[in-house]
Amino acid sequence: MSGSGKSSLIIDSLLPGLHASFQEKAGAREDEGEDGEGEIGFVPPQAEVEGVEHLDGYCVVTQRLARRFESSCVATYLGVWDGVRKMFAAQAEALEQGFDAGFFSFNSTGSCPACNGSGVVKRWLGSLPVQDRCSACEGKRFKRAVLEIRCNGYTIADYLEMSVSEALVALNEFPRIRKLLGTIEDLGMGYMGLGQSLTTLSGGEAQRLKLAKELGKNKKGRYLYVLDEPTVGLSYYDAEKLLVLLNQLVTDNHSVLVIEHDPYVLSYCDYLIELGPEGGPKGGTIIAEGTPEEWRMQARLPLGLGGVSDSNRMEGDAR
Repeated sequence: MSGSGKSSLIIDSLLPGLHASFQEKAGAREDEGEDGEGEIGFVPPQAEVEGVEHLDGYCVVTQRLARRFESSCVATYLGVWDGVRKMFAAQAEALEQGFDAGFFSFNSTGSCPACNGSGVVKRWLGSLPVQDRCSACEGKRFKRAVLEIRCNGYTIADYLEMSVSEALVALNEFPRIRKLLGTIEDLGMGYMGLGQSLTTLSGGEAQRLKLAKELGKNKKGRYLYVLDEPTVGLSYYDAEKLLVLLNQLVTDNHSVLVIEHDPYVLSYCDYLIELGPEGGPKGGTIIAEGTPEEWRMQARLPLGLGGVSDSNRMEGDAR
């Protein structure tokens, strides 16, 4: 239940221990184990972590995106935009005019000078900000000369306006881009636009976007993926898609640790740790642990409804 100590056990205890253990390894980077966005505040570990030698690294996936600038979009965050820009820079017409990859960036040489590549012009009515579509580029973000270059019949602005599902078809010839976009599609977010600003994403969308980015890195070895309440706001349909992906990680010899409330998700886990018996000051105690099948047999409840007996140190009513 909420306040029982789940996040404290993992975020404040396990992760600092993992962080310290990996830093002790010879040649380990200072940021080893972080998700690259500085959102996890590590504190000195309070306990030793056993079994770290079986891991090559770990990844923390929460619902926060530390760098949510208005100029950052889904394509730039995933890293697929660099491939698109290089594709345009390799076109014959671009080579003739001396357009390198920088001309196909809305944050660099090719950006519209009137709106600086944002596609909108801001003005203030007192303390109220108002945005109007840029009349110079018509909201396309790029200089007119850049928009005249086409690749596969599309302009660079056309790609920004595509959804993930549409871009998956248009960029199917690029394996790495196809894998990244395919993962997002598998997570039920094919509707998301490549040019969509990160500031418009919900917490659940941000978490799944981060997970897709991590999965696209082709990490070798055995990693521990830590997810903090990944199904918040998800329908059963999208939660099922997420579970399929997490099961694939386990199949690929990785480990997945999920901080979760939903009994439907918990019933899929290989091993459960229940904290409680209540929240706040009355929480923080490990009151049960074991497989879902062990819980079901001891409590004689249908799988997924939870509950164990006193033999598993369960305090309070079976849940």
